[in-house]
Order: sequence, then C-alpha cells, then structure tokens
Amino acid sequence: MHPALQALLATLVVELGVAWMLLPRLGSDRVAGLVAVASLNLLTHPAAVWLHGGRDLPWWSTEALVFVAEAAGAAGLLGLPVRRALLLSLCCNLPSAAAGWWW
Repeated sequence: MHPALQALLATLVVELGVAWMLLPRLGSDRVAGLVAVASLNLLTHPAAVWLHGGRDLPWWSTEALVFVAEAAGAAGLLGLPVRRALLLSLCCNLPSAAAGWWW
C-alpha cells in the first residue's frame, strides 16, 4: 500500500475517533459531523502531502494550514461557532499530527 494512502487511513481512524467522542459535546449532530470531518480530511490530506513532500514546506507549517482549513470547513459545514470549530480541529489534529510526526 502506498505510504500516502496509509497515512490517510491512519488520519481518518484517529480523527474520526476523536470526532465521534467530541461532536455531541460541541452541539453538533454526530453523523453530519463525521461526514464533514471525513470530507475535510479527504480534501486537506492530499494538499498536505503535496505541500510537505512536493513543496518542502516544513511539517509544522503544513499542520498549521491543515488545522486552520479544517476549522474553517467545520464552521461552514456544521454551522459551529468559530471557537467550537477551532476546538474540534485542534482536538482531531493534535493526535493525528503527532502520529504523522512519529511515523
């Protein structure tokens, strides 16, 4: 299996697991939230691979861009207030980024 696909699958497992626990506490529908988180990851992950690997953008810069993009997407798709969308993105992306850094 291609390493980028492995990383995407690992990202989805980690972030969807966190989102599953957090979404109801943020006042969002769990199913709609999981669909939004998965969709956002399917958009941001290839861009992150390209930015970090293809453009040699530092890892932390790439993760910061993903964090902001996914928070904006969560706010737009789920109608979450900006603070809650930032919290969702942070909680989902921290363990995912840590796993990516370790990998």
